[in-house]
Amino acid sequence: MKKTNLFFLLIFIFLLSGCDKLKKPASDSTPPTLKWKVYFFETSTEQEVTGTGQVVKVKAGKEVRVTLIAEDTDGGVKKITFGGGTTWGCISGGIGQNKSGLLTTDVQNLSPDADGYVLPSIFLMRNFTMNFDCSPGYTLSGAKYELVGQAENYYGGTANSMLFLQLE
Repeated sequence: MKKTNLFFLLIFIFLLSGCDKLKKPASDSTPPTLKWKVYFFETSTEQEVTGTGQVVKVKAGKEVRVTLIAEDTDGGVKKITFGGGTTWGCISGGIGQNKSGLLTTDVQNLSPDADGYVLPSIFLMRNFTMNFDCSPGYTLSGAKYELVGQAENYYGGTANSMLFLQLE
């Protein structure tokens, strides 16, 4: 399924779950808020993170689903972005290797509907597995995903947040 189709399916489900649209206001002096939810498949538990720069520990080989949620209940969310990168280290005796990579950045732009209504909340989600490759003869010494989220409302108010998934 294409990302675009999946996004619209998620929006439809979100709207059916009771999310009320709001009339786009004439102004909004406050920025959106961002929060993260990390779902641990292994234990079927979820951790909510509301601050930026927080660290969530994940066991090697385990998978989590990370949801970035943007909310602006008095002005609506115009745009949400979810990206970041990853870094990890490997060691063999006294020799180390550092590796890194960038994640693709998902961007969703929204517009008011035909009647001037906007969504007060929107989300993007991704799954991450704590598997990192090392060269033959090297052992993984540490790893993390650096996730970056941003949201914007219809009046230029922006919010930024980072979340770190760190190898436990």
